[in-house]
Amino acid sequence: MFLHHSVTAYAAAILLSFHSWASAQLDKPLINPPMPFDKIDQGLLDHLEPTFSTSDAWGGGWIPKDCKDIVEGNTLKATDVEVFNVHYSDCSEPWIMCHHKDSPVSKIDMIDLFGRMPVRMRSFVRHLVAMPGGQSAGSNGDNIQLFGTANVISIFVHETGHGLDSHAFPPDVTPFD
Repeated sequence: MFLHHSVTAYAAAILLSFHSWASAQLDKPLINPPMPFDKIDQGLLDHLEPTFSTSDAWGGGWIPKDCKDIVEGNTLKATDVEVFNVHYSDCSEPWIMCHHKDSPVSKIDMIDLFGRMPVRMRSFVRHLVAMPGGQSAGSNGDNIQLFGTANVISIFVHETGHGLDSHAFPPDVTPFD
C-alpha cells in the first residue's frame, strides 16, 4: 500500500509540475517585434547557395513506385509524370524527382531550391514529387510532395526538415521524448 501511495503521489507531483510548466509556456508574450515572415524566403535565398547540378530524364513509362503511389493517391495519372535524375556536384548519388505535367512548380525550381539544402539534409529525402493543386506541401515516407505554387525556399527547408526529424539522430537517441 505504501509503495502504491508513493507512486501515485510521485505521478501527481510530476503532473502538477508539467501543468505549471505548460501554463507558464502559454503565458509567454508574443514575439516582439513580430517574426518577419515576408523576409524569411529572401534571407534563405541570399544565404543558401545553389549547388551545381545536371539532370537526365528517365525513359517514358518508367516511374518509381513511391511517385506512382503518391500521384495516383492524389487522383492524378502516373502517365502524366516526367521522371528525372538530378546529379548534384556534392554527392555521387542522384536524386529522383517526379514532375506532373500540370504542376506550376518547374523542374528548374525543384532542382534549384532542393539543391540549396545542405547535402546532409538532402540525404534524408528520397524523392520529390511536384503536382498541381493549391499551394501546400507534405512529407510522406521520406518523399517531399509539392502542390501548386509551392516553389518557395521556406517550404523546401520545412519539408526537408521532416527527414531530419525522422533520421538525423543516432539509433540509440530518441528525439523529442
